[in-house]
Amino acid sequence: MKTTTMRKLVALVPLTFFRLQAASDRVHAARDLTTGLRGLLLSLDELGPMMASRLADIRPVSRQAVHKMAEQLIARGFVAQRVNPGDKRASLLVLTDKGRGEIERLRAAEDPQLAVLFRGLHVADVDAAVRVLEVLSERMAPEAWRRLRADQRRPSESPRARARPKD
Repeated sequence: MKTTTMRKLVALVPLTFFRLQAASDRVHAARDLTTGLRGLLLSLDELGPMMASRLADIRPVSRQAVHKMAEQLIARGFVAQRVNPGDKRASLLVLTDKGRGEIERLRAAEDPQLAVLFRGLHVADVDAAVRVLEVLSERMAPEAWRRLRADQRRPSESPRARARPKD
């Protein structure tokens, strides 16, 4: 694979993210839910109840930021705290029925926008983009990244060969 192609993809990801974030903020402006609050709700919906510290580990924010956002969602009735059966000292954040209803409303507002955004794209192309981004995301997870970096430093390969991507 060409280095220029990889760099182009890496450059497009944050640009696309920020454009999607801005569009999402416009769609949801009346809801008074920031991107971070929506992301926390969606993470709890997708992954289920979890501790705030675990949410901070999987999202690019600090534990303090997750706690602050969780407090806002709790105050609005979208999230509740429950006793963690695995650790009585730490509570789990759990979506409430009101929170699940809010997610349904968020998605209903986004779906028409997504239809416009993806109009004319082939399903196979979108599926391929999803697969590439999933692999990159998995490889960038902290543990996976450490393993990849360790593999890169294996003495069986010359430093010059490691530096060049394969075409």
